[in-house]
Amino acid sequence: MMSVTSLASLEIVVIRFYAPRRLKAPRVMPKRRPFLKPATTLMPPMHESLREAFTHGAHLFDQGAFFEAHEVWEERWRVETDETSRRLLQGLIQIAAGLHKFVAVRDRPSASRLLAKGLAKLDGCAEVAEFRVGMVACAKALALGHLDPSTIPRLGA
Repeated sequence: MMSVTSLASLEIVVIRFYAPRRLKAPRVMPKRRPFLKPATTLMPPMHESLREAFTHGAHLFDQGAFFEAHEVWEERWRVETDETSRRLLQGLIQIAAGLHKFVAVRDRPSASRLLAKGLAKLDGCAEVAEFRVGMVACAKALALGHLDPSTIPRLGA
């Protein structure tokens, strides 16, 4: 049989051991999709502000300024509300980041992962279909270890 003092100290230990921890405030993240959209999804016509960001980022991308293009598209992606436009921008952002990893940082595994993710998001976007085909070839060359930066396709916007 336990004395009252022993029971009280046991209760304190149990309360301290099982007391819930303070939870961090939840981060606000965009809704994730568990699967990719079908390849037949077409992007609606671009709004002027989206077209402007796309063109500016494409110009930087074509000059080889992949990080800067990534930043321009990411700025627009943060405020974009149309889900299909967000998907296009996120794909371009990941491709630009992957190429930056390859060219500037020389991190081939990270570059390959980012290119694969970006290409998956561009699947079915008619506006960049030709660019995507060229990037698939670049991703394969990168995986084999012989990507020449001069063969990276241009967006030509």
